[in-house]
Amino acid sequence: MNAVGRVLLLLGAAGTAICAVLPWVTLKGLTFAIDLGVIGASVTPVAQTVSGTETPIWPILVAVAVVVIVVGLLGIARRLLAAIGVLVVVAGSTRRPRAHELGRPRPSAADRQRGRDLCRRLGAEAMRHTAPDRRLSRTRALVGARILMLVGLLSAGLTAATPAAPARTVPVCRAATILDRLVDRGKLTRQEIELGRGVTSVRCRDLTGDGERDALFAVASGGSAGNTNFGVLLGRAGGTPGRLALYRNGYKVAVATTAGQPEVLQPIYRRDDPNCCPSSFEIRRYRWTGERFTLRSRHRTKSAPKRFRA
Repeated sequence: MNAVGRVLLLLGAAGTAICAVLPWVTLKGLTFAIDLGVIGASVTPVAQTVSGTETPIWPILVAVAVVVIVVGLLGIARRLLAAIGVLVVVAGSTRRPRAHELGRPRPSAADRQRGRDLCRRLGAEAMRHTAPDRRLSRTRALVGARILMLVGLLSAGLTAATPAAPARTVPVCRAATILDRLVDRGKLTRQEIELGRGVTSVRCRDLTGDGERDALFAVASGGSAGNTNFGVLLGRAGGTPGRLALYRNGYKVAVATTAGQPEVLQPIYRRDDPNCCPSSFEIRRYRWTGERFTLRSRHRTKSAPKRFRA
């Protein structure tokens, strides 16, 4: 039981004890008898009010309040406290005398409900805050969920920390294989390679629809011109290199694939554009005819799409 619930419980018990001394009924005029039903009361002819101490049940109210206070201070038996709260509500809503039993018009609502409302309100507050089982279950569920989340994060961290086996690269998609084929075809020399020229941006995809992976690549200039060539090296069964199906010149070339087709990005400069900042870019898409790659489409864009930056 938390501190707030215990304080409210003690307030409810104190309210129950106060009910024993509060006026329950206010009489107006001369009355010789009053019937309070099962509660009973001893009222003199000149009395103007009927208090809890004038009924035989006031010791019960005080006893209930004492028990609730003791149990609340000891902090035990939550379910017992809930049952006592029910008794408090019942005690606060005990039958009151009807107007015809008093022989006079019904008193005002403020006078007639004063004691009952106080008992009912405090008793209800005590009941609501003396049943923390639901909150306790919810707290346990949240703690359990957080523990499971922590375990999951730790497992994911351990999995991520475990070095994965390197993906097997087929020979046709290796930069060294492409360089050898370019040298064999006379597209590059060993001296140019030593000066900084090399294969970059290899995209390993099936570009011809035969089920074998092919290599789309760019060739670096070794200087500020970036990539100055691009091409496609076909792959054969087992990933072995086939023929060089496409090889073109360019300037600051970037390559990508879309829907299994090679794309090439190149900058478009206006007269006053600096080398770093072209005004636009042109994207060319090529398609496989069964024998060679031909230009399928071209269009311009203001900025380079992300697929060319990887």
